[in-house]
Amino acid sequence: MNKIKSALGYLWAVAAIILIPVMFIGLEKFTKSMVEASGIKVSTIFTGGEVLKAYDKNGYKVTVQKAVFPALVGESPTGFTQVSFLADKRESIAGIDENIDYDGDGKNDYNVKIDVKKPEATITPLDESVAGLYKLFTLNKGWGVRVLVKKKS
Repeated sequence: MNKIKSALGYLWAVAAIILIPVMFIGLEKFTKSMVEASGIKVSTIFTGGEVLKAYDKNGYKVTVQKAVFPALVGESPTGFTQVSFLADKRESIAGIDENIDYDGDGKNDYNVKIDVKKPEATITPLDESVAGLYKLFTLNKGWGVRVLVKKKS
């Protein structure tokens, strides 16, 4: 009986030594598939919304994301839109002065000026739905802004 217990104990130890590295390697794929199956998505408060358009200009890539109106239930009357300016290196961007159309209607809604040396940003509204600057942030390869917007009726 003791030999059977010992053999089972050693067998379990060998299985654990093999199983633990396999679990660490395959766990990421397994957890991703479980999350995708559950339908859970990262909140747009963190991601900044879906990409509306992206284009290259002045040596950097401009990415404009759709406006987000986060609320616990439904949508809030005020929200934000996120714009990022990415280059090979953040230091290669000397300054930013861009007109942005955040709703895709073909008309510029605001102007973004970023002084990368200070750093500070200025938002000039060109549409009544734009409320002003919410946040300026640095990225590994560029800059980003979140601009407060009001829902259009």
